[in-house]
Amino acid sequence: MSLLDQKFAELRKAGKKALIPFVMGGDPDMETTQKIILQLQAAGADVIEVGMPFSDPLADGPTIQLATARALSAGMTPQKWLAGLAAIQSKVSVPLVCLTYWNPILNFKQGGKTGPEAYMLAAQKAGISGLIIPDLSLEASASVQKLAKKIGISLTLLVAPTSSAKRLR
Repeated sequence: MSLLDQKFAELRKAGKKALIPFVMGGDPDMETTQKIILQLQAAGADVIEVGMPFSDPLADGPTIQLATARALSAGMTPQKWLAGLAAIQSKVSVPLVCLTYWNPILNFKQGGKTGPEAYMLAAQKAGISGLIIPDLSLEASASVQKLAKKIGISLTLLVAPTSSAKRLR
């Protein structure tokens, strides 16, 4: 069970809802992101969603798109993003959830490894306990779910407001 699953189980048992703020990693820089994460934790966040900047965030609105553009303009990369989170991991006690897209995960390279497993191992090592991948379809998610479960990361699937009742089932 991931830290995220544990947190939700704890909140469910207490009859509480989760406060889950969002911050874009690297906007305006990673040092500021680190400070924001620690301040959100101190202010009572139960979970913190941290966006990993991607050049084509089609499923996000203008606010996240602009934050992504600023982070990328400042030189943010997936590797720098993960290193920045890893640097504060010992100070973070709440689950961190990564909002990203499938392409950066599919093309992730680190330590001589490439692809989803390399990304998830690096993310887990950096303190990520959950993933949200807006452009990952249900049909393509089975292998990703299996891999995430093996590594100990929760995968949250999204539902479009236009989804039919049949698809929701």
